[in-house]
Amino acid sequence: MTPAVACPDENELVRFARGALDDTAGSQLSSHLDTCASCRHAVAEAASEEPLAPPTVTAGARVGRYEVDALLGSGAMGAVFSARDASLHRRVAIKLLHTAGDELSRARLDREAQAMARLNHPHVVTVYELGDWTGGRFIAMELIEGKTLDAWLPGTSLAARRQVLLDAGRGLAAAHQAGVVHRDFKPRNLLVGADGRVRVTDFGLSRPLPSGTGPVSSSLLATQHGALVGTPAWMSPEQLDGRTADERSDQFAFCVVWVEALTGKKPFYGASREALREAMRGVPALGRELSSLERGALLRGLSEDPSARFDSLEALLTALTRKPKRWPLAVGTAVLLLAGGVGWKAAPRTQLEAPSIIELAVGKMHTLETKCLARVAVGDPHIADVKTLGDGELLVVGASAGETTLLVWDCNNWRFDYTVRVTPAK
Repeated sequence: MTPAVACPDENELVRFARGALDDTAGSQLSSHLDTCASCRHAVAEAASEEPLAPPTVTAGARVGRYEVDALLGSGAMGAVFSARDASLHRRVAIKLLHTAGDELSRARLDREAQAMARLNHPHVVTVYELGDWTGGRFIAMELIEGKTLDAWLPGTSLAARRQVLLDAGRGLAAAHQAGVVHRDFKPRNLLVGADGRVRVTDFGLSRPLPSGTGPVSSSLLATQHGALVGTPAWMSPEQLDGRTADERSDQFAFCVVWVEALTGKKPFYGASREALREAMRGVPALGRELSSLERGALLRGLSEDPSARFDSLEALLTALTRKPKRWPLAVGTAVLLLAGGVGWKAAPRTQLEAPSIIELAVGKMHTLETKCLARVAVGDPHIADVKTLGDGELLVVGASAGETTLLVWDCNNWRFDYTVRVTPAK
């Protein structure tokens, strides 16, 4: 069966509604609209709005103290031009609104500038100035000579991709530390420079975290509570539901980008927002290109319930980069040891904070803790995937339906026996 096409970027839907796509792209999107009610609704809404006039800026025009060179790109909100800073003699990028009178767009542009200006990080695009000119509002920012992540990926190694993704994650984590949620983290909002350094950009959909410190401009709160923002293919379940997004929503989107960048496919698939949301109730598809440690971290980061994800993006990054421990006993030999009757010491079950029978569904997780962990073995790793999360902490992940044995040894060579029962995902 031929898989359906994922929903396009919201800017592409707006360009389609305004007749700005070429014949090939327009025909492809039109075919998608035949099967996607939510995208048809979005196009209808965009078509009902007053068309936004492109900024009337030509090469050599002045925007504040900046001299425009050329158009770099445009979207539903505005257009970006390369320019020269006449005072400091440097090249910059200038982002302009489509119209001066669109108050919502002005508020979103202000929100983007304020969010980015609060950050000072090597993996976040630097904002220089927010100002007005005769044509409206503008942001002057760092000009990145490079490509968006999706354009940069072809031909790059998995190692290079992992490094760029980790750096982007550090930039996103810095935004969270500054009290800012991005809410639209996706490959097109990651710029990889010619020097190989990645920057997170386009905070136009961002909002302050509830725990953020310091005064917050009212324009930062321009998006109404419950409004659906972001791009569906990378959005968290709570965003698709129209609920409030926080830093854990960015964590979910980061995990989607990680899987997509390393495997070429997203972890959840749906031809419409409704189908995508339903897919998120199941187990994410994680390719073989991912290590077992990555899969364990991503399963948690892609949890449907935000409270089941990591406490912070830094914790997720730590889990993704943790080096696996090498156990003296190879995984998969536990059943053989039991059959051979090896005389290991028995130990009270109370020493580990878990029952002797562990029951979980496919894709769900269970944590085991002990003060000192020596080694571990699982009878059938195809049923239960076991990972180390730190000293004395194990994560048991249901891989497929069935029952297997899990053995854990502490530093005193006491052995703890567990039965792991995995049921099909609900």
